[in-house]
Amino acid sequence: MYLKQTCQIDLSGKYRLKGLHAVEIKKSVHQIVQTAKLLLPLSVVKRNNEILERVKLAEAIKEGDTITIDLGYNGDNKTEFTGYIKRI
Repeated sequence: MYLKQTCQIDLSGKYRLKGLHAVEIKKSVHQIVQTAKLLLPLSVVKRNNEILERVKLAEAIKEGDTITIDLGYNGDNKTEFTGYIKRI
C-alpha cells in the first residue's frame, strides 16, 4: 500500500484548500511562537455546488486572517499549525 500525502488548509473559515506547493513549519519547546511558511498558487477554483469560480488568493485573504494547517497521509490529517496570517 502506498502512502499519499494529504493536506487541508483553512483560510479564515472562507476557503479550504486541499493542496499546496510547499510548507515549512517551525516549532520548538524553546520558543513561545511557532511559525509556518506556505507556497500557495496565485489563484484557485472555488466550487459552490455546481458553480465554479476562479478566485485570486492574494485578493481574497488579508493579514490578520486565521489559518489552520492539517497535514497527514491518505486523508488521515492532524492539525500541525493554527495561527494568523502575518504577511502575504
